[in-house]
Amino acid sequence: MEESRAVIGTYGDEYEVDVKNQTCTCKDFIYHRKNYDIGDYKRLCKHLRQLIDERELVLVSSKELPISYTDALSVVEEISMHLNAFSNTHIKRYEFCGSLRRKRPVVGDLDVVLEMYPGSDVHDFYHYIEDLGMFINKVKGDTKSSYIYNAKVHVDFNVIPSPEYWAFHLLHFTGPKVENIRLRKISAGLGLGSLSQYGFDEDPKGLKTEEEIYHYLGEEYLAPEDRQQ
Repeated sequence: MEESRAVIGTYGDEYEVDVKNQTCTCKDFIYHRKNYDIGDYKRLCKHLRQLIDERELVLVSSKELPISYTDALSVVEEISMHLNAFSNTHIKRYEFCGSLRRKRPVVGDLDVVLEMYPGSDVHDFYHYIEDLGMFINKVKGDTKSSYIYNAKVHVDFNVIPSPEYWAFHLLHFTGPKVENIRLRKISAGLGLGSLSQYGFDEDPKGLKTEEEIYHYLGEEYLAPEDRQQ
């Protein structure tokens, strides 16, 4: 990975930006941001944020993802604090999925499954986390949004449109991909249709847990940490 790159500013000035060491030759960085620690969002001038956003770079103390499971747990604790602060009126429940839930030694992006309270607008949640100043938005929609949190890690929030899809969302976003493909093949072979985060051909069949989904497929339940490639 190249350590530095020239960036053209709004008025045509050229600045040298070093993403690895989080430095920039612009006045904003030199006079206002350089004394903040690497990994602190306040250290990032708009030119650094531009490159992080463009290249989907996610830094933890100047290191790129993937990060260790232990480091990921620390990030999850921080994000959970913000989610819990918004839970009383908007978020009914949430679960971190992906490689973190599978307890892999190395963790990539964080996938969060969210269920909102009836009548809650998920965009109110997006406004809330964006106002914190620690989430840089990349993609935003009614059922999925992507952020870079505190210049550290890529976070996907996956919002279930109905409580009946909870278990299927947990299964789908926990992965890994090979396990999802294996279960889809079993589903198709049984004539149940396509298995996705919305059920069998978008029919959840009244199944409320991942255990019930596995058993419905005639399979022995696998805990998340046992669903490895």
